[in-house]
Amino acid sequence: MARDAISKDELKRDPFQEWMFHAIDYVHRRRRRFIAGGVALVAVVGTAGGLILNQRMTAQAMADAFNEVEGIFHDRELPNAERVGKSRVGLKAYLLDYRDSALAPYAWMHLAALAIEDQDPAEAEKAYRAVIDNSGASSSLVVIVQIALAKLREDSGQLAESSEIYRSIPPDRYGDLAALSLGRIALEERNIEEARAQLEIVSQQYPDSSLAAQAQQALFYLR
Repeated sequence: MARDAISKDELKRDPFQEWMFHAIDYVHRRRRRFIAGGVALVAVVGTAGGLILNQRMTAQAMADAFNEVEGIFHDRELPNAERVGKSRVGLKAYLLDYRDSALAPYAWMHLAALAIEDQDPAEAEKAYRAVIDNSGASSSLVVIVQIALAKLREDSGQLAESSEIYRSIPPDRYGDLAALSLGRIALEERNIEEARAQLEIVSQQYPDSSLAAQAQQALFYLR
């Protein structure tokens, strides 16, 4: 049986948590690629055997160090306070040794996640800014960070600043999430016309998005 309407709680349901699972998976897959690529690259770069061996050992040490601390970060069998504390210490130590490495942006992403767990938005923003400032960060990762920064602003009530960031998100990269978020902010501001416009963007321009159904339900509610 079809539903006639959705509740206000459903209308305000935050898609960010679902999106974050995809973002974390992206980070996890990309850092694996960097590890494999970095180790493979040193096998063909260099003019002397000693240089090649040294580069290979450095890349392997970088990968091993990151894998070790990431193992702690993901170990949910540890008491949470211990996991968070050890992860933070390990990630900061990694950045001291490999600040300019290809995996450094992902270490900063993990530090941001830990700060959010600790409800410390200032530290989370500091870590996110470090990703943006890192020349080795991919353009896709930078977009993910921009969305995360917009969410920090939104959660702290800085809706105008959050909206400005969401509007800067490229339409072909999480444009559906940005539009849905703008619709949610418009509802918070009781701007029904703007909310409807943003929800229609999701529904019409991103029909295959997992967020399209939510936008369509919200539009039904706003009729």
